[in-house]
Amino acid sequence: MADSSFLLAELKDLKTRCEKVVAGSTLVACVPQVVQVKISRTEFKELTAHFQFPADYPSSPLTIELKSKPLDFKLLQGLEKVCTDEVKKYVTKQQVMPMLLFIRKFIDDNPLCVCRGEVAHIQKNLLEPGDALKLKQKTSQISLTICGGQYFIKMLFTVPDLYPLEKLGVECVDHNFPELFKQNFFGQCVEIARRCVEPPLRKNPKAPPFQPKPSLQEIADFLFTNCVKRYHRSRARTARTRLCRLTPRLVFC
Repeated sequence: MADSSFLLAELKDLKTRCEKVVAGSTLVACVPQVVQVKISRTEFKELTAHFQFPADYPSSPLTIELKSKPLDFKLLQGLEKVCTDEVKKYVTKQQVMPMLLFIRKFIDDNPLCVCRGEVAHIQKNLLEPGDALKLKQKTSQISLTICGGQYFIKMLFTVPDLYPLEKLGVECVDHNFPELFKQNFFGQCVEIARRCVEPPLRKNPKAPPFQPKPSLQEIADFLFTNCVKRYHRSRARTARTRLCRLTPRLVFC
């Protein structure tokens, strides 16, 4: 059987200290059956942690379930697994508070968690051999290199803390395209990022109220589909056309 005096003391401690110790936390429920705590850094970096106590608590670890509307489901699954391993360190001790601090630290140390779904889309649907995607959690940046034949472009995206409410930072680090093409590609990316957070100057009275939206996936789709890969295919088609035009002359020389 669970140590009821130990559990009640832990619940009392949580009611007293939780919202003071764990930044951005709200104690939603705190009873022997379940503890629920909402942890929020921003509107799009928030989750609710559910803790349930086994019959022989604290000799056995808590059961932990994480739920969130804005955060990616697979990200939550991965964090749940990490929490399940982490909580074993606190067997025979109070477990809820250490795990709340652990979850909060994960959110703080992984600012790119807010765009995990967009990153997964790029990895699954866009990347080809030769392309590269690197996440830099410490600086909240994403490096994306896209190759098409002999051409390439390397982009650096800076994800602000309040993304997608704030505009994604866009930078062209390196490329070997003609400068006119690079300026066009880059300008379109900046415009997409702006359009996703700023309402149009000419409002359509029939349109729903403007809501900011993520821009990373839209920019990546544009770069892959309409820029680098398309330019490479266009150059290849042009080369084949020229070869076909030259072939009859070569034959009859």
